[in-house]
Amino acid sequence: MTEQILTWMQALAREHEGELHGCAVLQPYLKGYFPEPYLQQTAFMVVDTLPLPNLTGLKGMLAQQFMPKDLRSIAYAHGYYILREHADDWSLHCRELVHLAQWQHLGAEGFLQQLYQQIKSDGYQQASLVKMADAVVGHFNQDSELDNIPALIVQSLQAVES
Repeated sequence: MTEQILTWMQALAREHEGELHGCAVLQPYLKGYFPEPYLQQTAFMVVDTLPLPNLTGLKGMLAQQFMPKDLRSIAYAHGYYILREHADDWSLHCRELVHLAQWQHLGAEGFLQQLYQQIKSDGYQQASLVKMADAVVGHFNQDSELDNIPALIVQSLQAVES
């Protein structure tokens, strides 16, 4: 399944290459959580429908069973997509930027495998990668003073890996 998703993601990235917006335009809304160099290397796209891979077989059925039905945004290795009606929900942008930092640190295959295993064993809401994003969004919504979230994500992931 990982190979199927990676191939699909590469095609999606090529398809939307010129349409993704650099996240640096979001800096005024993100409370300093993400440094400018990180925002300059990340991208997003506002869409009417979230692009999702067509997963087949038993693993595909399991993935669909565990994924939330009310997705409003989703991150892939090359960038994230957010539904048009939620484009000004800065906490969603924050969540997906956390996931992009996870993608960058773990690599595409590592991220997919880790997320799949976590969802399979603990469910989507209890998956540690999801909980990490939820924790950052919680701080964001409470106006906590944090900065350089990508570095904190890398430190947290490295602590788990050790």
